Amino acid sequence: MTTGVDFLKEAQQLLGTARSSEIRCRTSISRAYYGAFHTVSQIASRLGYKFDSSAGLGIHEHMIAWLRHHSNRSVRNLSSFLADMKGKRHRADYALHHRVEYHEAQEAVETAAFMIDEVCSELGDGS
Repeated sequence: MTTGVDFLKEAQQLLGTARSSEIRCRTSISRAYYGAFHTVSQIASRLGYKFDSSAGLGIHEHMIAWLRHHSNRSVRNLSSFLADMKGKRHRADYALHHRVEYHEAQEAVETAAFMIDEVCSELGDGS
């Protein structure tokens, strides 16, 4: 079964060859986001999160909003990280007029790794 950690590992491998390739930078950002998203999604489910399609939000925005209003501070912190990463992923995937630099991909991969390794491990292994 594929896990969020698998997405992160792919992002890290792509990052290793991304210095001279904008498309690898873009793809690395996207994979890093999905690594974080799937890991956080598993943790959120264990904490009682259920997607409500009648809320008028997509699953990503709905989960980020749910995390933002959670009573646990570490869970609320995940919402900020994930929302920020989602914006970067959206820009990497859709804003082709915006040049994506290596340092942006590196930051996204490092943020996802931090979320998975540090924050998520505090709340329960989401891998």
